Amino acid sequence: MGLSGNHHGELNNVNVDFNRYDELRRQYAGDKVALQQIDVYDPRTQYHDKLSEFVEALKAGNEKSAQKLAGWLNKNYPDI
Repeated sequence: MGLSGNHHGELNNVNVDFNRYDELRRQYAGDKVALQQIDVYDPRTQYHDKLSEFVEALKAGNEKSAQKLAGWLNKNYPDI
């Protein structure tokens, strides 16, 4: 199903309290798409770590590493 439009709007605010991400994870427990969407907004997640590594690999021209990271992102976040 995914996050409601109101929750997308709320998380799009740069001043979100980190506790709010955790509250929404509990609220949307069992909703794989919503949990992935929350990870996209929450800068503490592995999604953000891997996305940053992916961007750096692209900037460095490291195609092999970029492809590996793209595969990880696609496997773990197929709905994003």
